[in-house]
Amino acid sequence: MKMATALLSLNEFSEAWIYYEDRWDKESGSTIAETKIPPAFTKPRWEPKRGYKSVLVWAEQGLGDQILFGTMVEDFSKKFKEVHLSVDPKLCRFFQEALPNVNVISLFDHINQDFFDYEIPLTSIGQYVRNSVDDFLPFKVPYQRHKIDFDKEYPKKEKLRCALSWKSKGQKADYKSMNLNSLAKLLQMDNIEFYNIQYTNEEEEINEFYKTYGVKILDPDGVDAHKDIYGLMKFLQTCDFAITTSNSNAHLAGSIGLPTYLLLAQAYGKFWYWDNLYQNKNLWYPTVERFTQLVPNDWVHPVNSLKDRLIEKYGLND
Repeated sequence: MKMATALLSLNEFSEAWIYYEDRWDKESGSTIAETKIPPAFTKPRWEPKRGYKSVLVWAEQGLGDQILFGTMVEDFSKKFKEVHLSVDPKLCRFFQEALPNVNVISLFDHINQDFFDYEIPLTSIGQYVRNSVDDFLPFKVPYQRHKIDFDKEYPKKEKLRCALSWKSKGQKADYKSMNLNSLAKLLQMDNIEFYNIQYTNEEEEINEFYKTYGVKILDPDGVDAHKDIYGLMKFLQTCDFAITTSNSNAHLAGSIGLPTYLLLAQAYGKFWYWDNLYQNKNLWYPTVERFTQLVPNDWVHPVNSLKDRLIEKYGLND
């Protein structure tokens, strides 16, 4: 797996996907193999020689990974008679709207295997549709169908609207996460309203930050950022940009084309897909810009760099 992720980070996709198939092998040191058991399907694993009738593509990792690798489904589905996509139920409505020609079902439901001829893990389709940088080009917003006008629900205000996310859960969370105090230089900028899109409960920290700095982190009306991914996506479309660490919100914002400013750990805590650059743009999410630590666990440099970028791009006062 280490070889796979190293090659993937270098845009050496065709070779990397071969090694990435070892993710289910415990002897390879894969954390996936240690924590997850693949579904016991009786239908065969799809490969090109089996033809293109009905295939079930099933998600195997977290929400962010499902959004990331889901960007390949449209290209993968083009030759098949039927494609069914099994994902986390929080993402079903999101994917069904984004991929109208694919039947989206819940990953956690019992799956009657009569309706498909073969199966394949979501990540495994990469070897068929993403073998070089050229397969990502021309740059495009992965899920463009979500572009809807929600001004009536979230009317535009005089200030810029920023969706803010600063914590992560799960693997490498301590290295990817930061606290609001580290973001103080950004959060005190004039002409920006910051909205909390954290899927973790950070009410105590938000209240403490307000007492110290007098800056309110607002909540999007009627949106449960933990459970309502579709509602969160709708809210993100009303924002001018997002500021986030490496978590599922970074994937969600980038996948719908929202300008997304990503604060990254220096080494441990940074995932390979954020290194997939071409012409200084991320291949998976072209509207994501990286601001990376120079020293592990030190957020001063990326925060200062991002502040300079916001001043430059939006004509803000220091």
